[in-house]
Parts: sequence; structure tokens; C-alpha cells
Amino acid sequence: MLPGLIDCHTHAFRHVELPVLFGVTTQIDMFTDVGMMKKVKQEMAQGGSHHHADLFLPGRWSPLRTDMAPPWDKE
Repeated sequence: MLPGLIDCHTHAFRHVELPVLFGVTTQIDMFTDVGMMKKVKQEMAQGGSHHHADLFLPGRWSPLRTDMAPPWDKE
């Protein structure tokens, strides 16, 4: 059994189901649509993202940083 692969440089604006078919379970996206990221983040929080890889953004909006909120978290 192999762990899922992490693709650290993607542009996941369409065909989000393809990486999972090739074993990629996590993607670091370099640029994506804010609306798409909101949807993906909500699906990940609810545990419903089994049809596509988990999606994160690098650097300033990294999921590991809590001091800077990305634009889709602003009310």
C-alpha cells in the first residue's frame, strides 16, 4: 500500500477529479478561482472531498498560517 501523493505545483481550475485517478490526494495550487476554493474548503471541512484531492494554497494563504486570512474567508 502506498500513501497518497502530494503535487506541490498545480493550477487546479478545472478537471479537479483527475489527480485522484493518478494517486494524488493533496494539491498545492498556485492560483485558483476564489469561488472554487470556497467550495473545496467547505467540502474538505465536511469530509466530502473524496472525488478530488485536498486543495491548499502556498505561502501567504497556507493552511498552516493563521495570521493572514485568504480572501474567501473574509465576510
